[in-house]
Amino acid sequence: MSLWLDKKDKNIIAAKVSYSKNRDAVRARERAKYAADPTIKNHKRYHDRYGITVAQRDALFEAQGKKCAICGSADQKSKSGWHTDHDHKTGKVRGILCQPCNLMLGAIDDDKAALAAAIKYLENSED
Repeated sequence: MSLWLDKKDKNIIAAKVSYSKNRDAVRARERAKYAADPTIKNHKRYHDRYGITVAQRDALFEAQGKKCAICGSADQKSKSGWHTDHDHKTGKVRGILCQPCNLMLGAIDDDKAALAAAIKYLENSED
């Protein structure tokens, strides 16, 4: 293993440092770009995977009171931001979630019976 970084590695590090310093400005530029042309696809973002525009995602989040649709927290609880939740069978967007709530639904594979069993378990353990 070499202790020296090649030019490609240095460029990757420089880009990450630059992005971290200018994150809000970069995101504002991206939002403006996608709002101007909603047909552009940005595969790095969850909302484009589900066929909705940035404006539609923002309107959905606004309608939720800018909080997680499940736990109601205004904190996204992760560096990766808010998560666009969707039905894995239909692909339909259901809401915007914080990371823990999104992971919870993924872990139970959207199984309502498993969620009901977990609720029953928690209620029984309150004694």
